[in-house]
Amino acid sequence: MRIVKIFFLVVATSLITAPALALEKPTYTDNVRYEMERDFYRLKIPTGKIDGVIDSATMRAVCIWRELSGRTPLRAFPTKSDIQAIANTEYLFPTTEMKLGLNINLTCQTALWLREDIENTFKIFKISSGMRGFETLPGTFTVGWLIDDWYESRSYPDGWMYRPQFFNMGQALHGSSVDSAVHSYPASHGCVRMLHKDVDYLWENDFGKGSVVNVYGKWRW
Repeated sequence: MRIVKIFFLVVATSLITAPALALEKPTYTDNVRYEMERDFYRLKIPTGKIDGVIDSATMRAVCIWRELSGRTPLRAFPTKSDIQAIANTEYLFPTTEMKLGLNINLTCQTALWLREDIENTFKIFKISSGMRGFETLPGTFTVGWLIDDWYESRSYPDGWMYRPQFFNMGQALHGSSVDSAVHSYPASHGCVRMLHKDVDYLWENDFGKGSVVNVYGKWRW
């Protein structure tokens, strides 16, 4: 099995109140959960504040860890055996279903860029996809047109997009007016919201016109 290098951009985000999650009350200590979040940081998996509190941002990290460690990607509450396995994880591996390009996991609300230009390298980002009734459509697409500036949505006046890259008609990768709009759950009108610094990273590393966007999975409401 090949070892994959992992790069990660640490971004400070505002505290976001997410929809309540129906989770079983944990029986292990806050310190154990704190160490799990530190392990996510070590593995370069985006998570929320490292504070021992499992919120929706932590659940996003649990989900993508499950996928990249050969498990079924679910946002289910981590078990004690999950936490031990996270502590023992040394490497993460893209799945065989992933494509060279940006892989959008709607279940986890993450994006994984499997680099075309640097072999065996990937980077994980936080995203927020389309809300109920405005879902981001699954499928494999390519970036068709892009704007290296702020752009106002034609469908939603005052809906400003930062450096958008359109991959499926009106659906685009873009930053929002504020980074706090990149929730850990679907909240857009169909686009894929990303942090400004992550959008800049894609532009600065030649992700653009013709690049692949692979959208898969399903958010469980």
